[in-house]
Amino acid sequence: MAHAIIRIGYTDYVMSGETALLVAQAVADAEQYKSVYIPSSERGQADADHTYHIWAATENISVEFISDDKYHLAKLAGKPGDK
Repeated sequence: MAHAIIRIGYTDYVMSGETALLVAQAVADAEQYKSVYIPSSERGQADADHTYHIWAATENISVEFISDDKYHLAKLAGKPGDK
């Protein structure tokens, strides 16, 4: 089975090529969300302690397919610094 490296933002994930394409499609259609805490000193009379925001996603997504040999070699190397 072909493997792929999918990069979302600054993080890389390895998964099957099929799954990587599904994830890339799902994230490409998504919107970004963030909850922002409002400290009590800035709240005034408002009861809410958070504001909620949704906007068009701007995250970069890339998919790179890798050979089985490269996958197995990287798998054997393990996590960097684990020697």
